[in-house]
Amino acid sequence: MDVLETLLLAAVRECWGEQVDFVGVTRNVLSCVLDERELFEALPERMAVEVIPIEDCEPGSPRTHSMEEFHPSRAVLLFDGLTGAAFGRKSYIYKSKGLRVYLFESGEVCTLTPRCTIDDLGFSLSNELLDAPHDFHVPTLRTVEPVADLFEMISRHFPTFLPEARIGLGLIKMITNLRRTFIIDYCLEYVIVPPDVDILSDFSQWSRRELWDVCLSRRFEREAGHEGQTRAIALLMEAGISPQPDQILDYLQRIGRSSSSEDLLQRMDELKLAVLGRIDQLTEDLSDPLFWKRLGREQRRLLDEVAEQFRDDPCIRTMGDVVLEILEVFKAQIEVHGLWTELWDRDQPKHERTVQKLFFSSAVSFCRAYDLDISPESDGGSGPVDFKISGGWHDKVVVEFKLSTNTSVVHGYECQLERYKDSENTEHGIFVLVDVGELGGKLERVLSLQAAKGDRASDIVYIDARPRVSASKKR
Repeated sequence: MDVLETLLLAAVRECWGEQVDFVGVTRNVLSCVLDERELFEALPERMAVEVIPIEDCEPGSPRTHSMEEFHPSRAVLLFDGLTGAAFGRKSYIYKSKGLRVYLFESGEVCTLTPRCTIDDLGFSLSNELLDAPHDFHVPTLRTVEPVADLFEMISRHFPTFLPEARIGLGLIKMITNLRRTFIIDYCLEYVIVPPDVDILSDFSQWSRRELWDVCLSRRFEREAGHEGQTRAIALLMEAGISPQPDQILDYLQRIGRSSSSEDLLQRMDELKLAVLGRIDQLTEDLSDPLFWKRLGREQRRLLDEVAEQFRDDPCIRTMGDVVLEILEVFKAQIEVHGLWTELWDRDQPKHERTVQKLFFSSAVSFCRAYDLDISPESDGGSGPVDFKISGGWHDKVVVEFKLSTNTSVVHGYECQLERYKDSENTEHGIFVLVDVGELGGKLERVLSLQAAKGDRASDIVYIDARPRVSASKKR
């Protein structure tokens, strides 16, 4: 199996909480990088440019004195966590902080701490080796622990690059963001890369296209299944990699030749959700009154469509459709319009109660406009369900929310929601699974339970509320 196909399949299975042999995957992926010798460049171990005061200079002599010492092995930058330091009280013109992860031609993956300063004495740079347990040697890698530790460290300190400590996603982001080498004319370019030469390497451009070719292929769908292919599409978008138009067209043409028009439309909807639904709004939008006006207009349009349907046929099935439409608006607000930020306190998800309050504030305008009753914490005798929405005694829908971190997700769908339906004398329930990490295989298990129950199964709504990278910060 191709290296990138193996990587993508492993990343999908990791998202499902399955055990994956990431030792072999990591070794094979980084071995491909080792074969691309044009990616590697000399890396200074120490470098200094001393500025000699003008009063100490002999006439005609240079005012600077330079010193350079390079590592014996060339290296490629896998991850850049270096920034300028916001301290110094004007004692420095520039001072760096952070770390970088390099892959050396010798096969070593090492974390370096570049210590760079510019002051009135000149320029100083030392790439110091950080004595970290996650450094490893690619050809002799035998256990996954150092790789897992590496991505756990990156996830903890740089969540904009890797929101969760996932090895598969981390490897994909690394190999698809390698920079093309350039001629370094100034010492500072070892620390700050000028925009005009900050260009994606040919290898990373090829990797991006090849990953999408693999993802959309018939072979990958056979190997991973349709759900696996859909998850892989979302995974590549999460990595910041978009498909090319010709790849999408080729995929749809292939599906169209071998599938019904209904299946083709479903595939188009899935692509639309993955490609467009993953484009994050700027954080500033949330404080922009025009943003909320646009969102309000869209919500009113959806309300009108739902109301028309409900007035024409106010039966229990239509009642369920109304609530599903309300949840689709809420899902879009979180996944597309940036409302996910309200579910997080820095890097920790808030309590389940928060998502319930946000849904109530979104749903109450629907219910008021169309004479529906929404009751939070309604208790019909089996304990309080999160919400009951009703249009009378016979037309009721119960809605239960669960965060992905909750250990009772499967029990909540299989048993808890069914008891609520019985106590409220309704056959219609909706289970809302809000993904804030630690999902594992919970979604797949509840979907399997839904399929086994057939027509009497409760609906499932999945909402991805994991942190996003702002569009203004994406590379």
